[in-house]
Amino acid sequence: MGSVRPRVFCKLLRDLCTNRTIRYNDKGDQGVVVLNMEYVPELLVLAETLSYTETARRLHMSHSAVSRHVDAVERALGARLFNRTTRKVELTDAGRAVIADFSAMQAHYTHVLDELGRLAEDVPVIRLSCPDFWIPCYLEPLLAFLSLEQSALRVKLESNPPVVGLSAVEEGRCDLAFGIGLPTELKPPMNMRLFLRERIVATIHEDNALAGCETLALEQLAGEPLVVLDDRAEGFSRMNEEILRFFEASVVCVTRG
Repeated sequence: MGSVRPRVFCKLLRDLCTNRTIRYNDKGDQGVVVLNMEYVPELLVLAETLSYTETARRLHMSHSAVSRHVDAVERALGARLFNRTTRKVELTDAGRAVIADFSAMQAHYTHVLDELGRLAEDVPVIRLSCPDFWIPCYLEPLLAFLSLEQSALRVKLESNPPVVGLSAVEEGRCDLAFGIGLPTELKPPMNMRLFLRERIVATIHEDNALAGCETLALEQLAGEPLVVLDDRAEGFSRMNEEILRFFEASVVCVTRG
């Protein structure tokens, strides 16, 4: 078996911060190997001690776990790295050929994880709260744009009702909350800005004088009998409140069940 060169692994190491399994291809489209990098320290300690028992003791693992992990690496490579009998453990020729490369791989891997961890600490995080019914239409396109404009910025998004989001901002658990029907007077240093105006589709009978209008203001519906969304459905109750609060008490409201 030829030596496994560390440079083959370097370009893939960034993936290991979330996926400890690494794939490499040393010869074009041939010889794809899957290794679990968490097993590499066990190989290195075993190569040093030549004892499964001592390796397990040093790494606070069971003897059987070390044996399984070494077997998994050998199966992935298609070569025996250790000869073991009831009396002793020895490196094979293949094991001696690659153990230095495994040591270099582990050093590269540790360095990359340390560097990624350091960079993650330096990346600013903005914490957002938004009702779930707005996330697909409004927040996801906004975050996609933000990722292009501010690639170094990380976003933590939570789905919360407007009032919960407001409380999170007030308590310092959130930086920005989106909502509707929130109080206009906020405690300093909080402030509120208009984010968007949402249009609602109204179905009007063709005999009604308003049927020819392309758009309507809520005030134009004052005095008209209304059929609104079912109050029992989640999210519709607050929407109905926002619509109906513009009208006089004499407005007839019919809720379709």
